[in-house]
Amino acid sequence: IHFYKRMDASEPPSQHVAELSVMSLNAWGMPKTLGSKDKLIRMDAIGQHIQKGEHDVYLLQELWMRPDHAKIKSCIPPGYHMTEYVDLAARGCDGKVGPYGCSGLAVVSKFKFVDIKFHSYSDRGPFRDGEYFAGKGVGHVRIEPD
Repeated sequence: IHFYKRMDASEPPSQHVAELSVMSLNAWGMPKTLGSKDKLIRMDAIGQHIQKGEHDVYLLQELWMRPDHAKIKSCIPPGYHMTEYVDLAARGCDGKVGPYGCSGLAVVSKFKFVDIKFHSYSDRGPFRDGEYFAGKGVGHVRIEPD
């Protein structure tokens, strides 16, 4: 993770650094039918943790399903922002019936998003592996801290 603050030549070098508190959470959000246990309890707990607003940025992984994304989004503190479900997903990601083609990535930020991109991996792994069905990749989100 790289953090840069927009540079202004009139500012001293010490002003070019932004300190951010970042929390990374794996939601383990597979549907119960695919092996995830206690998912509703876990989503509630993650939402309650984010609602406290103790960090500037929350990086979420394995938030596979639309209803879970909506649950977390309903919990974000006032003034925070969250990527939309499709912002960090490959085309064809549904997330209603199953996680097929979805990345499971989401970002919650105290700061507005300036740029959001998603790059899908071209290699999906062997067919026998559940990873084959996910639309994994790299999410790129740019914010500008105050």
